Amino acid sequence: MEFLTVLFVVFILHTIGCFSKPPKPEKTVDEKLSEALAEYVKKGVKIRG
Repeated sequence: MEFLTVLFVVFILHTIGCFSKPPKPEKTVDEKLSEALAEYVKKGVKIRG
């Protein structure tokens, strides 16, 4: 009987692990820099004439 209880608990934990979303990885330095440059370019460059 104890074996079935342990087996059931392991099955439930395995099922929860399979269907949970993995955590998002943090952005790398290159990704952060590219986003910052994209925002800078979107605003445009003002030239005095």
